[in-house]
Amino acid sequence: HPLRAVAAALAIVAMLITSLVWLAESGRREQENADARRVALQHQRTFEGGEASRALAGARALYAGHPELPESILVWARALCANEQQQDAIVLLARAAQEDPSRWACQLLLSEIYRRTGEVEKATALEAQGQRNAPDTWEAWYLRSFTTFRLPTALRCAERATQCEPTSAPAWERLT
Repeated sequence: HPLRAVAAALAIVAMLITSLVWLAESGRREQENADARRVALQHQRTFEGGEASRALAGARALYAGHPELPESILVWARALCANEQQQDAIVLLARAAQEDPSRWACQLLLSEIYRRTGEVEKATALEAQGQRNAPDTWEAWYLRSFTTFRLPTALRCAERATQCEPTSAPAWERLT
C-alpha cells in the first residue's frame, strides 16, 4: 500500500533528523567540556602561580557550571585550600567521594589536604584507596596532576599522561 510506504519513509526521515540532532548535541557537549577543561587548567595555573584569590570566583563558577567534569571539583577544592578554606574543601571532596566512589581523584586530593593538616592516618588510607581505584590511562594521569599541591609531582603526572597518549591535547597543555 502507498500509505505504508509513505509512513515508512516518514519514519526513516524522523530517525535521520533525530540522529542529526543527537550528533549535533553531542558535538556541542564535547566542545563545551573541552572549553571547560581549558578554563580549569587556567584556574589551576593561576593559583599555582600564587594568585589564589583571583582564581576563587572563577573556580566556583566552573564547578557550578560543570559539576560532572572531574577537574572542576578538583580546581574548586584547590582554590578553596589556596584561600585558607580547607575545611570547606574537605567537606566538598569527602561528600563527592562518598556519593560516587569512582571519584578517586577526590580521594587523592583529600589525602593531600589531610596530610597538610597533620591527619596522616586519614591521608594514608585515602591515598591508598585513591591509588587502587585510579585507572592507568592518560586521562587518569592528567587528573592526578590536579590532586597534588606539589608542582613537580603535578608535572610528572601530566608527563605520564602524554606517555600514555601522545596526542592528548589536555595533557600537553598541562605541561606547558
